[in-house]
Amino acid sequence: MAIHPRVLTIPASRPHLRTLAEAILAGRVVPGWPDPADPLSLAAGTVLLPNRRACRTMRDIFAELTPGGAVLLPRITPIGDVDEDEWAFADPMPLDVLGLAAIGPAMPGLDRRLTLATLVRRWAESVDRAVMRLKGDDPLIVSTATSDALSLAADLMRLMDQVATERVPWSNLDGIVDAGLDEFWQITRAFLAIARDHWPAHLAALGQEEPAIRRDRIIAAETIRLAATPGPLVAAGSTGSIPATRDLLRMVAQHPRGALVLPGLDTDLDRASWEAIGGTPGAAGHAHPQFGLKRLVAHVGIDREAVEALAPPAAFGREALVSAAMRPAATTDLWAQARPAVAEEALAGLNVIEAANEREEALAIAVVLRELAENPTRDAALVTPDRALARRVVAELARWNVAVDDSGGQPLSGTPAATVARLSAALALGEPAPPDLLALLAHPALACDDPAGRDAAIAAIELRALRGLRPTGGLSGFARLLDEALPNGRPRPEDAASRVTAEGLAAGRELLDRTIAALEPLAGLDRRAPIAAFAEAHRDVMRRLVLDDAAVGAEAVLALLDDLAASPPAAGFALTRDDYPAALDALMQTETIRLPANPGARIRILGLVEARLLHVDCVVLAGLVEGSWPGQTRLDPWLNRAMRASFGIDPPERRVGLAAHDFCQLLGQRQVVLTRATKAGGVPTVPSRWMQRLAVVLGEEVWTGLRARGDEVLALAQALDAVERPRPIARPNPAPPLALRPTRLSVTEIETLQRDPYAVYARHVLKLRALEALDQVPGAVERGIVIHGALDAYTREASAGPVADPVARLVALGRDAFRPYWDDPSVRAVWWPRYLRIAAWFAGADADRRKLFAAAHAERSGHLDFETPAGRVFRLTTKADRIDVTEDGRAEIVDYKTGSVPSNPQVNAGLAPQLALEAAVLKAGGFAELHPDLIVSALVYAKLGGRDPAGEFSPVKVTGGDVEGLVAETLAGLKQLVAAYEDERRGYLSWAMPQYVGGRSNDYAHLARVKEWSTGTGEGE
Repeated sequence: MAIHPRVLTIPASRPHLRTLAEAILAGRVVPGWPDPADPLSLAAGTVLLPNRRACRTMRDIFAELTPGGAVLLPRITPIGDVDEDEWAFADPMPLDVLGLAAIGPAMPGLDRRLTLATLVRRWAESVDRAVMRLKGDDPLIVSTATSDALSLAADLMRLMDQVATERVPWSNLDGIVDAGLDEFWQITRAFLAIARDHWPAHLAALGQEEPAIRRDRIIAAETIRLAATPGPLVAAGSTGSIPATRDLLRMVAQHPRGALVLPGLDTDLDRASWEAIGGTPGAAGHAHPQFGLKRLVAHVGIDREAVEALAPPAAFGREALVSAAMRPAATTDLWAQARPAVAEEALAGLNVIEAANEREEALAIAVVLRELAENPTRDAALVTPDRALARRVVAELARWNVAVDDSGGQPLSGTPAATVARLSAALALGEPAPPDLLALLAHPALACDDPAGRDAAIAAIELRALRGLRPTGGLSGFARLLDEALPNGRPRPEDAASRVTAEGLAAGRELLDRTIAALEPLAGLDRRAPIAAFAEAHRDVMRRLVLDDAAVGAEAVLALLDDLAASPPAAGFALTRDDYPAALDALMQTETIRLPANPGARIRILGLVEARLLHVDCVVLAGLVEGSWPGQTRLDPWLNRAMRASFGIDPPERRVGLAAHDFCQLLGQRQVVLTRATKAGGVPTVPSRWMQRLAVVLGEEVWTGLRARGDEVLALAQALDAVERPRPIARPNPAPPLALRPTRLSVTEIETLQRDPYAVYARHVLKLRALEALDQVPGAVERGIVIHGALDAYTREASAGPVADPVARLVALGRDAFRPYWDDPSVRAVWWPRYLRIAAWFAGADADRRKLFAAAHAERSGHLDFETPAGRVFRLTTKADRIDVTEDGRAEIVDYKTGSVPSNPQVNAGLAPQLALEAAVLKAGGFAELHPDLIVSALVYAKLGGRDPAGEFSPVKVTGGDVEGLVAETLAGLKQLVAAYEDERRGYLSWAMPQYVGGRSNDYAHLARVKEWSTGTGEGE
C-alpha cells in the first residue's frame, strides 16, 4: 500500500509550538495519537524540534496544557542531536542495516585546525615559489604568518564541512574548467586535493572522523532507527537546510504514524511565483525565504497544495503581506498591478523606528522593552544579529534595573580573561610596552584581596616607572627605575609632586616582582618552540596571575590553553615568540562562550535560530540594515563564486535565505517593532532589503504612518537625555587673592603670562603639573634638551682650552647626550643625522666667534629682584644658553633654538621677551662672575635646524639699533605686567593671545575647556 506523506504547516501568525502542542493533544497531527482512553499513549511518541531552547519551551507548554495532574510527555529532542546509547535497543541495529562500520569519534576541532594550518603553511610556500617563478626570479620561500595560516585553516574547515554536508564529491574539482584560470588556481586545486586524497587516510589512521560526515552518518543511522519504530513521529520547525536532515524529515513525513510540520509555508503565493523560487541560477534563487521549504517539500515528494494547515492565520495575520513583499524578483512586476489588501489589524501592531544613529536606536528599543516590562503578565524579545547593538540595549535597560536574559554568546577573544591572556603574552614574549604593563597590573579580571593597597602600588609603578621614556632592559628596566626611587633599598620620603608615598613605592616594587615572576614561564621559552609548549607555559602564567573567579571567560581561556598543551598536532606546530600572541588571538576569535542565563527575566535577547519558533507579546527586530540583517555574503579564500557553482556547492546567499525565513516568521508576531539606524559610525546605512520591500508593497502613505508611530517612541527616547539648550561657557578668567599669586617666574613664563595667563594660574596657583605620557616618544622638547646639553658641554670645554678635534668632540658629546633616546628609531634616523650636520657647522662657527670674543659663558643661571607696588618682592629667574663677552666690555646674549625662532617684530614688541629680559638680569648683576657694567651689544638667536643651513647665528634687528633701550623698555613692561596682576580684579584669562599660544602652555588647555568656548580660530564665541 502506498504511503502518502503527511505534511502540515503552521502560519507565521500562530505561535508555532503552542499550536503544535494543542494539535497533538487534540489528535490532529498524527491521527489516533494520543489515545484518549490511554493516559500513557502520549509518551509513546517522539517530537523532533530544531534546537534545545525550543525543546525546553515545548515541555513547558505541554505541562501548561495538561493541568489535570502528572503526565508522561513524549520524547522531545533536537533534530540531529542523537542519543547513540539508544541504538543498543534498536531492532535491527541501524549501523548493521546501513552496512556501516562503527562510527568513530569526531576529530577534535583544535587538532583539525592545527593540522590543516600546517598544511596551509606548506601550501603558502608553494605559492611563494610560484610568485617567484612568475617574476622570473629564483624560488624564494616566504612563510605565511601563523595567525594567517590558522585563519585560512578555519576557512578551509568551513569549506570541508559544507562539501561534506551537501554531499558534493571532491572529484568535482576536476570539472572546474581551467580556461582563464592562472597558475595560482592550479596550486590551490592541488592543495584542495589533499582533502580528497590524503585527509580521509589521515583520519582513518587516527581512528577519527570528519565532524560533518560523522554527524550525517549518525543522522542517517537515527533515520533508520526511527523508521523502524512503531511509535508516532512528529518533526516540526525545521526547513531541512542539511541534506541528512532532509532525509530524516522525509522519513518522518512518510512514516505510517509520522507527520512533518513546516514553519510558515507560503500558501498565498501564486503558482508562477512559487515555481520561480530557486529558478534563477546562482545567488538570487537561494536568497528567497521559501527556498528551503520548497526544496524540502520537493524532497518529500509532494506538491505545495498537498500541505495541510494545522490552523488558519490569525485575524491580524500578515501572511499575505509578507508573501507579496518577498515574492521572487522574476515576478515583482506584479507589485505595480495590484497592491495586496492589508487589514487594519495587521498594521495595528507594526511599528517602524528609524533612528539617527546606533545609540538612539538602542535607547528607543530600551524604551519599548521597558514599557513591556512594566506589565508583569507580558514578555518581549529583542532579536538582532548585531551583538554590539544588543550590548547597547542591555546597557540602556540597566538605568531602570530591567532584568534581561541575553542568550547570545560572545567571542572568547572579547572577554576580560582573554584580554589578560593577550597582555601577559605580549609582555612576556615581546618588548614590554608601559601601557600593556599598566593595563595588566590594573586589570579587574585579576583577583585582589587588598584593592586599596594594589591601587597605591600601581600608582607608584605608573608615576615612577611607566611615564616618560621607556627604559631599556625589558621588564627589569622598569624595576630598575623603581630601585632608583628606593636608593639602598630604603624608601624615600613622600614625594609631594607625584603623590607617591614610601609605602606605595615599596608595594609597587613587590607587585612588579610578583608580576615578573608570574610571566617567567613564558618569557623563558626559546625563540622558536611548538605551540603546545607556549600554551603550557602560558597556562602556568595565567594561574600564577590568579584570575578572579567571576572573570568572564576565565574557564574558557584556561580550557583552550589546556587543550593546546595536550593536542598532538600542537606538539608539532612550531612558531616563534613573535607569532604566538597573534596565533592565540586567532584561536580565541573562533571560540564562543555563553553568557550566564537569567531564566526569570521577561525581556530576552535572542539570536535568529533561537527566536525562530518562540512566541512573545512583542518582538523587536533590530539592526535592519544591509550588512547586518542580512549579513554580508562572504566567500572563502579558496573558491570564487564561479568555481563554487562548477564545484556544485550552494552559494553563500543560502544563509541569506535562512535569515529571510526567520525574519518572515518573526513578522508573524502580533506586536512587531522594526528598527534601524540611518547612520552607523557617522556613515549613512542602507535599509535592509526586506524593509525596502515592505515599504514598496505597503506604499508611501502607509509606511509613513508606521514611521510616525516609531517617531513617537524616538521622541520619548530623546526626551530621556534631553537638556536645555547648551549655553557656551565663558572663557576662564580666575582671579585668586593676592596672597596666592606667584612672586617668582622664569623669563619663559613671562611670555606665557602674556599669551596664556591661565597656564601660569594652573601651574603656580593650583600647583598642577602635567604628567609625562605613558611610553613617551621623544619630541621637540627632548630634542632641544639633548642638543643644548651637547653644545653647552662643548662650550665649557672650549673655554677651558683648545679642543684638538672640535667636530669629533662634538660628535662624542652628542653620543652621550643622545644615549637615553637611542632606542627610538626616529632619533637614529632623523635627529642624529641632523645633529651631525649641526656639529660640523657649530665647530667652525664657534671658532669664528671665539676670535671676536674674550670669553664664552654657557648655561648661566641668574635672577633679578624688584619690589612691586603691593610691597612684595618679585623674582625673575633665567638660565642663559650662552653669553659671549669681548675685551672692551660688550656682551651678546645667545639663545639656542632647535625650533622656530621669534620674529624681530615680536621681540621689539615685547611678545618674545626672553633675550631682552636675560639682558636685564645681566645689567642688574644677576649672573655670577659677570660684571653688571657690561654693555649688551646684541641679542642673538642661534638657529639649529640641522638642515640647509645646519645652523645660523641670527642677531635680532632692534628698532633704532638701541639694544639697551629695548632691554630697559622690556624690563619696564615686565614691571607693569606684574603690577597689573597684583590687582585682585584682574583674572588669569585663558588664551589671552590665542594666535601665539603653543608649546607646553597647552598642557592646561583641557582644564580651561578651550574647545567648549572657542572656535577653530581660537576666538571666543
